[in-house]
Amino acid sequence: MHTLLNPFNILVILAIFKIFASCLTHHADNPITILPYNELRSTDSSLESRTSKVQALGAEEECAPGNCGAACAENSGIAAGNITSGSTVPFARNLSGGPIHTNSLQDIRNNLQKRYLDPVPDTREYVHILSSIISHEEQWLLPSSRLHGVHGTTTTSFQYPLDEFSTLLGVKGLYGCTSVIVASNTGVFISHIWESPTFKNKGDLSQSDEEVFWRTGYNILRDGNPTDRERSIGFTSLMGPGGILNTTQRPVVFIITPFASQIQRQYLGITTRLRYELRVNKLALALRKRIRSPERAQIIGYSRTHQHTAHDREGYLGRAIVEVEQGSAEPRRGNDSDDEGPFTYDRTIEGSWRLWVEDRVVFEQRYSHPLVPSLRNISNP
Repeated sequence: MHTLLNPFNILVILAIFKIFASCLTHHADNPITILPYNELRSTDSSLESRTSKVQALGAEEECAPGNCGAACAENSGIAAGNITSGSTVPFARNLSGGPIHTNSLQDIRNNLQKRYLDPVPDTREYVHILSSIISHEEQWLLPSSRLHGVHGTTTTSFQYPLDEFSTLLGVKGLYGCTSVIVASNTGVFISHIWESPTFKNKGDLSQSDEEVFWRTGYNILRDGNPTDRERSIGFTSLMGPGGILNTTQRPVVFIITPFASQIQRQYLGITTRLRYELRVNKLALALRKRIRSPERAQIIGYSRTHQHTAHDREGYLGRAIVEVEQGSAEPRRGNDSDDEGPFTYDRTIEGSWRLWVEDRVVFEQRYSHPLVPSLRNISNP
């Protein structure tokens, strides 16, 4: 004990105590905070994790107006104003006998003058050709950068004529964005919904507010885009008697939306199959309640790709295509008459449509339109 308490040892102990005490002192000009070891590790790990998330997600382009490049400024496609202000639902362009008759496509389909679509042996090659035709005919619904912000969703619709008819309509630029397509036996409603601001905040990892989601997504689908009245139309105006989305025309609702990627699973902890699964399910339920369909709403996932790939003129990734083929069956003739004299029946229109997402057919439906008396006997005009 005497040895431990000699003057030299006491001085050493006092010096160590002063140094330790000074480390615990908080100076106003240079405050020092000592954290427990486990808390320090937790704080450092959180910061590193947040940085890793941002860096990792930087490899995946945000599907937003500011990131769509020159594609949003193209002066072609449905979104360039092919529908005049105040018009009714326009007829889709009939591609029968036009550029759709390419040698490659004829080799695949063999015969275009028919009523129903044929199976395709090489789906990827086929979609490449369809994309090329749609680009040539300017039949893409293009997202528009001028509609950015809270009103960025783009919509349009077309009806099919009661005639021999082939057409292709599509939406591209899906590299994280979502599209709602409603196809029926007489027409199609197509839309493009930006990932940001509708599903997530711009440049952020956080989900957008619920109010923003409904206002910039579902409400525009329902009512049309208030900043794009020249071509935007809501689905509710297409549901009345004679409308292309009337229940008698057997409309089917599709939501094409991105899968969750491996990067998002790893860094954001997403466990669902789709990136925005909860909100997409809410959207599907809301659409199903309003649009009366014999089919449930179809939610179709697609693989996220790069912006330039999704906008490629002849690609298959980042796009959805509606393909329609219809023709006329044999006319039914008879000796029917009414107050205006004898008449025969016009030809029956029969056809089919199918939806492509990437290089796969996700749905196909056949239809026929009933006979209507229209051809008068020439001797009894």
